[in-house]
Amino acid sequence: MPHSTESPATDEFSSHPNPRMAAESRVQATKRRLTAWVAGGMAIAGLAAMPLLIFGPSVGLPPSPIGVLWTVALFIFAQACAFVLASVPGRIVAATLLSAGLLTAVPVAFPFLMPDNQTFAVPTLMFASIPVLLVAIVLGSKWALAAASLAAVGLLALAPWLVAKGAAEHLVAPTVMLVILTIISVSVAQTESRLQTLTDQRARELEDTNAELVRAARVKSEFLSNMSHELRTPLNSIIGFSGTLFGELAGPITEEQRIQLSMIDNSGRHLLELINGLLDFSRIEAEAPELTIDDVDLQALCQNALNMVRPMADAKGLTLESSYSDSVARVRTDPTRLTQILLNLLANAVKFTDSGSVRLDVSRLGPECVLSVSDTGCGFPEVERERIFEPFYQVRPLEGGKTSGTGLGLSVSHQLAGALGARLEAESTPDEGSTFRLLLPVEGPPR
Repeated sequence: MPHSTESPATDEFSSHPNPRMAAESRVQATKRRLTAWVAGGMAIAGLAAMPLLIFGPSVGLPPSPIGVLWTVALFIFAQACAFVLASVPGRIVAATLLSAGLLTAVPVAFPFLMPDNQTFAVPTLMFASIPVLLVAIVLGSKWALAAASLAAVGLLALAPWLVAKGAAEHLVAPTVMLVILTIISVSVAQTESRLQTLTDQRARELEDTNAELVRAARVKSEFLSNMSHELRTPLNSIIGFSGTLFGELAGPITEEQRIQLSMIDNSGRHLLELINGLLDFSRIEAEAPELTIDDVDLQALCQNALNMVRPMADAKGLTLESSYSDSVARVRTDPTRLTQILLNLLANAVKFTDSGSVRLDVSRLGPECVLSVSDTGCGFPEVERERIFEPFYQVRPLEGGKTSGTGLGLSVSHQLAGALGARLEAESTPDEGSTFRLLLPVEGPPR
């Protein structure tokens, strides 16, 4: 049975976070991970160095002063704290400064920790310059300049000591490295700032476009709703007057006139059906449908829906069948919306079935009741199932030709099913028939 339906009408723009905020969140998360990696790496490096400092004399290394051991222990503790802080949103500044700041300040304490060892001065100074780059990437150029200034203070603090020791040449390599890293850091931070400005500009443009699309969609839905109302009024009059003439309430008519009036009445009713579908679709698309949840006698509701489509089935010589499980007698739902869904499913089944039967089965599946509408119609191929839930889409009959209607009946049903907290599923075999299943929560839609 070629059916047409639509996935639930969702507002793409209201269901997603603000693009700018989402982009900033991703950037901040990336920076926090970078800080965590650096802090964790520093802590692991410190832990690896501790055994060497403690047991160094046993392998021929000079003994480390107790102050060095305590400094390394403090350094490991600070890096561990920075690692923990980096995992907490909103603590990125504290985590970065804790991780990089202590390392940058190490040269200041170097002469006091190892007064007779100039060998480690150069690697210590060069190593202390690296955090400037981390600060620039994470916190920006202003913070990078502050970190570079702190590293420069360390160099100045070491200068007199190295000069007094006759090792002033040890200052050259760390100074050059600090200057180069500072220039690179500021350049990186400025590039990121320009990219952030461009990102903000694009985000604002996207927000404006989204707002315009939402407004256009709302105007379109309001226009369709208003036009549908305006068209229904004269159509109801045409159908009413044709019915009056057809029933000879205004006087006798000839057989030819009866045929012509029947054509007018059928055409008017068909057009009214299309307009009603368009009205329902535009109303649901414009705003969430209002629901009136109540305890519903499911069997009585289903029988009422079957009785409403029985004249259509009788006119085509189709058999209407039904079965009900005793395990699901009542459900909490909106009876009007559920009836509308069932009528659309049953009417579609009758519409696309030329011979055989249309069947409604009601059963229980865990917390849901399953309402299955199956038919012996022409069906549709498996490849069509992905598109059958698109708006206004109609599956072309296997024998060719075009189906009647706008393809909105099941579109509305699919949207209403979502509003009721239900799911609408479909399966079909060409030339054998189709089955649509509505899985409806017994206890009502989720709050």
